Amino acid sequence: MPVVGQHEDMASSASAAPATRSPVLTAFVAATAVLALLVAVQALLAGRSIAGLGAIATHGHVGNASFVVGIVTLVLALLARIPKRQLWLGVIVLVLLFVQTGLGYIGRNNAEVAAWHVFLGVMTFAAVVLQHVGAIGLSRQARSASGSSTS
Repeated sequence: MPVVGQHEDMASSASAAPATRSPVLTAFVAATAVLALLVAVQALLAGRSIAGLGAIATHGHVGNASFVVGIVTLVLALLARIPKRQLWLGVIVLVLLFVQTGLGYIGRNNAEVAAWHVFLGVMTFAAVVLQHVGAIGLSRQARSASGSSTS
């Protein structure tokens, strides 16, 4: 039976949360924060480039770094044994980052692809923020399960 005010899936995912706040879970939370920051910086750099204020090459380098951090984040998610729902979100984020990287390179010479790159960038940022919020929730659940207070 679900906890009052919780959806049944939320209650079952809470019980599947890591039992302790391990260093791997802490690293996973940090990696999701770094990834969200990198994706946000990419949007800033792209906007500056469009306005003629910056080099798009830096945007590309940050994009490549984001993809690498996405891989690290997924590996940490596997090692931390996070619930399947969060794990699938990590897979989706990594696929989005992969497609984004490809569209970024192809979009250099194709306006239609560049437009999709911008749209997918917004969707990627939303997914990465959702992943980070979920990671924070898992960390809080693990902290509560291990008996420490969060006041």
